Amino acid sequence: MKNRPRFCPQRSSYPEWYGYVNTFYSGNPLVKNALVKRLGIALELTDKYLRESDSILDVGAGPGFYFPAIADRSDAQVIDLDLELPHLTAVRQMCLRESLDHRFQLIQGDVGHLPLQDETFDLIYCFSVFEHVPFINQALKELARVLKGSGVLLLGIPIETLMSKVGRKVLGVGGHREGEVVNSHKDLGRALTECFTIEKFRKVPANLVPDFVSIYALFLCRKKQCS
Repeated sequence: MKNRPRFCPQRSSYPEWYGYVNTFYSGNPLVKNALVKRLGIALELTDKYLRESDSILDVGAGPGFYFPAIADRSDAQVIDLDLELPHLTAVRQMCLRESLDHRFQLIQGDVGHLPLQDETFDLIYCFSVFEHVPFINQALKELARVLKGSGVLLLGIPIETLMSKVGRKVLGVGGHREGEVVNSHKDLGRALTECFTIEKFRKVPANLVPDFVSIYALFLCRKKQCS
């Protein structure tokens, strides 16, 4: 493993048709800095668990921006589960070109009905998924089901604010899309308490920053017995 992890793949590692990543690679420093800050906090929160894990699940990873960083910090096998086939197709090529294909298994599936066995994973990542999920309690129960008793879950969700709305309009990123189910970070925090204990909570850019100028929330959780 390398001492200095990479955060993101090269743009050339993705197919040309995969426009989902273009905003990040466009050179806009605000977009890049926001994502790198978020990924840095996520890696900081899970660094110990990454190094100790044998099996990792990433639900809804999209382009898998942080897969190189995971591979640099952990020898674990990783399953990338995503509902959308274009993401999986693009990530498959990225993993091949970044020499990660032997570490990552790609599966199409739904967070509400995970096609995975009980208590399989030491560590689960799930970023920017639960703002879209109408069946939030069912999805959390599924994550608890496949997480080992000693495992750790890191969930991330955008904080919908005036800043994120402006950012979405000006930069084409951030916050929620029009016409979709919207769960807030507070909704997620409340729902988590049924099956999980929240050990750490972090906001991006920082916990001391008020919500109206924050852009993202991260919950580090341990599972408990679901009611």
